[in-house]
Amino acid sequence: GITVFNKSKSLHGFQLTHLIRFKQSEREIILDNKFLESNLSAKKQIVNENNQMFYKCDTRFEKIFEK
Repeated sequence: GITVFNKSKSLHGFQLTHLIRFKQSEREIILDNKFLESNLSAKKQIVNENNQMFYKCDTRFEKIFEK
C-alpha cells in the first residue's frame, strides 16, 4: 500500500486515494506525484468515535458510497 500525507496544523483530516495494490509494471506511473494527487479524494477523513476507520473509495463512486 501507499500512504501519502502532508502534516499541517491548519488542515485536519486525511485525503486518501482508492489505490490498494498495483503491479510492478505500474510502479513508475503510480509513484508519480501528479498521478497520486489526481486520485486524491476531495473529502478529508478523520478517525474518531463516529468514524472508526478510513475508507478507500474511487472518487467516481464517493457519492454512491456515502448514501
